[in-house]
Amino acid sequence: MHLMKSNGCLCHSGSGARLPAAAHLVAGAMTNGLLVTQAAFCQLGTSVRDAWPVWRRVTLTLIVINVLALPGHASKFELEAAAAKGDIEHVTRLLEAGANPSDGLGAAAGAGQAEVVQLLLEAGAAEDFYKGPSVLFFALNDAAWAGHAQVVQMLLAAGADPSDGMSLAIQAGRTQVVEMLLEAGANPSAGLNSAAGAGNAEMVQMLLGIGGDPNHESSEHALDDAARAGHTEVVRILLESGAKPSSDALDDAVEAGNVQMAQMLLEAGAEPSPRGMDFASGAGNGQIVRMLLEAGANPSHGLLSAAGNGEAEIVAFLLRAGGDPNNARWIYRRRLDLTPLHLAVMKGHLGIVRTLIEAGADTGARARYVPPGAGETIVAAVTSAFTLYLADFEGLLGVEMKDMDGWTPLQFAETAGHAPMIDVLTEASSAPE
Repeated sequence: MHLMKSNGCLCHSGSGARLPAAAHLVAGAMTNGLLVTQAAFCQLGTSVRDAWPVWRRVTLTLIVINVLALPGHASKFELEAAAAKGDIEHVTRLLEAGANPSDGLGAAAGAGQAEVVQLLLEAGAAEDFYKGPSVLFFALNDAAWAGHAQVVQMLLAAGADPSDGMSLAIQAGRTQVVEMLLEAGANPSAGLNSAAGAGNAEMVQMLLGIGGDPNHESSEHALDDAARAGHTEVVRILLESGAKPSSDALDDAVEAGNVQMAQMLLEAGAEPSPRGMDFASGAGNGQIVRMLLEAGANPSHGLLSAAGNGEAEIVAFLLRAGGDPNNARWIYRRRLDLTPLHLAVMKGHLGIVRTLIEAGADTGARARYVPPGAGETIVAAVTSAFTLYLADFEGLLGVEMKDMDGWTPLQFAETAGHAPMIDVLTEASSAPE
């Protein structure tokens, strides 16, 4: 039997090919191909939901090939079980029966079965044409996560890339393994994301001290990961080491109400975003709202969330700071473009409705339905609480969102039957300009 390349794919040639060997080759190719398929769907922008039917068929086919191998051909799962138990004699018999040694390497590595790992490597586990590189990758990660230093050393000697095991070794707190990987040439930047996200300040300092770059392509999310997890000290260390501050990290600090972290990020140059203003204003966090405004945030960006959440003091403060009461914003996913007055009416915040009207809010402003695909350029920065409320409002009134297109605040109040709100809006609408 030999292989030939046809239309970019390797395929079997010759009618005399033995089926068990062919099954192994196909299984190997498909195992490695799963990752390639996933990457291809991502590159093409295909959603996971759209890709699932294809992914499922590929996976099922792989299982069938492995389980229904012809008699005399060792099952992958049997080899994995024997390798994980460290049953040298059983593994040897399976290899002699034709089992692919790469199929048991991950199980043996994860279980710390050094003798079995050595046996499988000597049998060519790392040399498999289809699965060799990926087998070493996963085996190294399994061993690094479990802290099996001897196995890690064996896999490195077999050609595993030391940088591949850094993240899981750090996440699991395997300091000895991390040091071993670094000595073998691992890029210290490769572990910064994991160390930062885990809040391991000591590890972050160590990696930075030996050349880790917080802005390297393999660690560019370290600051964001630390901020998202609320690790203020790690954020400080990364900023002092030159990490570029991001609006995403600032938004995470603002959402968590972490004043200290937000202040550090702002002082380092992080720019306030509409999303951050929504978080702070909607939560009624006056201290952070002031910080963001001092850093150049637009006061209009927080009006909608403050009005919707009933934060009367924040609404008044933002209006005094120059916020536009007629600032219309797109409600993410629910696709309705509203003003703060609309939302205050919908939520029943009568005092805020009066405040907005006194500040010049347009009582005749009309809601605008944004069809799918038409609103990509509109800033979408309203918190999920408003999205959920609009969904409830839609169901409560029995009116679909698209049918609210063109509604004024008064129409929302009338539909909801809110008498005091109707009186206030009617009076404001009839007042001379």
